[in-house]
Amino acid sequence: MQGKRVVIGTDLSENAQPAARYALKLGRLLGLEVHVLHVLDVSLKSWKSAFEEVSGAQLRDKLDARIRDWFEEATGEAPDGVMLEVGSPMRSTCEMCQKGDVAFLVIGMSGRGAWNKFIFGSTAMELAHTPPCPLIIVHPERDRVEAGMEIALGTDFSERSDRAMEVGVALVNKLKSPMHLVHAHALSATTVILDSELPEALQSTAIVDWAEEAMASFMKRHDALLEGVDCDAHLLSQSPVAGLRDFVESANIDLVVVGHYPADAGRLDRLASVMVKWVQNMNCTTLIVPAPGAIAAR
Repeated sequence: MQGKRVVIGTDLSENAQPAARYALKLGRLLGLEVHVLHVLDVSLKSWKSAFEEVSGAQLRDKLDARIRDWFEEATGEAPDGVMLEVGSPMRSTCEMCQKGDVAFLVIGMSGRGAWNKFIFGSTAMELAHTPPCPLIIVHPERDRVEAGMEIALGTDFSERSDRAMEVGVALVNKLKSPMHLVHAHALSATTVILDSELPEALQSTAIVDWAEEAMASFMKRHDALLEGVDCDAHLLSQSPVAGLRDFVESANIDLVVVGHYPADAGRLDRLASVMVKWVQNMNCTTLIVPAPGAIAAR
């Protein structure tokens, strides 16, 4: 597993505390340091420059202490490190994560404000769109993290699913957890044309056959990775988000792993991607794995 640290990005709100507890437990299980990142949200360069000039070591120490106190209140333990940055939360977080030693960045589903106010313009959603490293979004009502936890990987059999598999299997091996591979596909539905009248490639039996072959090929492609892993496969005749939500509930899944959309995806493709729709409707803590070659926006 790449990286030496688990980093919890926080606005120091009460709503972010479940993410802090998750990060601490995950770090301890994986033998990684746990660091807290807080960014003073300042977009004006003049204010940032002035703050950096007048903020001496004494003020920095006070701010660091407040961040440590927040983490200790949330978890009962002190973090291994504290990072205080000034500027854009998105830019500062990406720059910190791209130093290469961050195994996972952990954030909460929402900070200040309820989940139903979690909009595309928020820092959390920006990070989901362009994760600088493997990103864990913690669901406060489904945040169990322990050895043997149930982990599912949603796959579309693409290159981004290959990368998600690499990261997911490394985590499964560390936690001695089972791996559930899940692919959901909505079958063609129409009240005008009968299934038998559709082109053969679009008939429900053909789609099911394709999915079975694709899953078998996907698992064979990762034979070496999956050696020794308790792994099973599930094909669901539902839309991807609805199918995955139902599977999470029926199989009592603790963590869903998904690949990011391709690095060269256009704006409409990004907004319409299954990953984005899943994040908007997820009912479980989720790990988003950046696509191969992806570079987070700055």
